[in-house]
Amino acid sequence: MSTSGSSNGFGGSELVAGSVSFGGSAPVAGSISVAGSVSFAGSMSFGGSLPVAGSPSFAGAAAEVTGGGDSAGAAYDSGGSSPAAGAGTALAGDGGAPGKSAGGSVGFAGSSSAGGPPNCNNVNCPSIPSSCKHLVQSPGDCCPTCTDTGCDACPPIDCQPGTHSETAQGACCPSCVADPPDACMSGQMTYRQLRGLLLHDGTPTDCKNSSECSLVTEDNVCAFVCNVPVTKVYAPSFISNLTQHAPELCATCTAPVHIDCSPKAAACLNGICVAAEPANP
Repeated sequence: MSTSGSSNGFGGSELVAGSVSFGGSAPVAGSISVAGSVSFAGSMSFGGSLPVAGSPSFAGAAAEVTGGGDSAGAAYDSGGSSPAAGAGTALAGDGGAPGKSAGGSVGFAGSSSAGGPPNCNNVNCPSIPSSCKHLVQSPGDCCPTCTDTGCDACPPIDCQPGTHSETAQGACCPSCVADPPDACMSGQMTYRQLRGLLLHDGTPTDCKNSSECSLVTEDNVCAFVCNVPVTKVYAPSFISNLTQHAPELCATCTAPVHIDCSPKAAACLNGICVAAEPANP
């Protein structure tokens, strides 16, 4: 086992079959091959290459690799895992793609700067014309680029009210498309869908005789409707569900117009609750 508690300089190559522990600093101009584990409590700069078959651990300052990397073209080669508890590890090899971890993984507990693959989790690639003649994907980019779209010059476009200019996915030029519905219109549509579900299959309006029916007033920020026929059993649930969801759905809408409801009578017609004209007194 090779141990250093101060400063070590390596100008040639070093083959170590055990473990290497550095307590000071170690500038390396050649290469070190380690079949065991490497522990750094200080700092280390590499001008050559460092293939490691075990588990390197960095507990001090930065470990910086600026020299020629392994045979795969990376600046750092590890056959195990590399936890770093210091300021981080900057990898900048000159043999190919920097930041390569050949057989393990590299984890950083501090800040890190590495030339590994980009983090593309939250990236959506922009549209590229389907007529693209030359598509290029760089290894460090999340999305490809087109150096020759193959598109002709787009003519001027003048969209009518209620529409706007928009370029479809894969298209060269924009076209006029309908404006999206505003928040109030969307809320009203959702409210009508909810109302339909609450009255689904006619169950809330099924009756055997008129005594089972009632007329309710639908009065909330989405709608005002007089004399809605439902069964007496279902009426409270119908009104409470609509009243509960309406404030959220129609928060941006103008309040509906209230009118005087004309007198009606609840009746059961052919098994369905309806609003009928009241009998004359």
